[in-house]
Amino acid sequence: MRGKELTSRERERIEWYLKGNWSVRAMGRALGRNHGVVSREIHRNKKPGGLYSAVYAQELCDKRRVRKGNVKRKLDREEKLQEWVVERLKEDHWAPDVIAGKLRLTPPPQLDGVTISPESIYQWLYEGEGHTHGYWQYLPTKQKKRRRRGTRKTRKKSNIPNRVSIHQRD
Repeated sequence: MRGKELTSRERERIEWYLKGNWSVRAMGRALGRNHGVVSREIHRNKKPGGLYSAVYAQELCDKRRVRKGNVKRKLDREEKLQEWVVERLKEDHWAPDVIAGKLRLTPPPQLDGVTISPESIYQWLYEGEGHTHGYWQYLPTKQKKRRRRGTRKTRKKSNIPNRVSIHQRD
């Protein structure tokens, strides 16, 4: 599970600690954060000269947050690609893995050089515009919701009448 994002106050304290030559582990203890979080923050948000600045780091963080929210999915941006993917789902009943592979190996002339990952197709089907149109029903599994990774299907009990456990057999 991911923790809370660093605040501008915490970034100012990191800058102050760096000026005082504190170790990354000591900074982490003082902030109540894992030392890995502090280390990543320092390395990810350094100025081009190599120095860490809290103001600069906060600006980078704000830019990333804005950019992340405004990005449309590739299938929403590229209409021809979306039409081709939907056609493969509806008519050919291909899985997203097959669609992505076929597009990469033998693309149609109008989509030459365009690629998409299977995960992008799945996300579009389950969370994006594809879900609102119900395109998930053309998947081989026809699941409306995506099962979490690592979870198992519930096992059904056997319908064998008067069955005897293997431990009780002669």
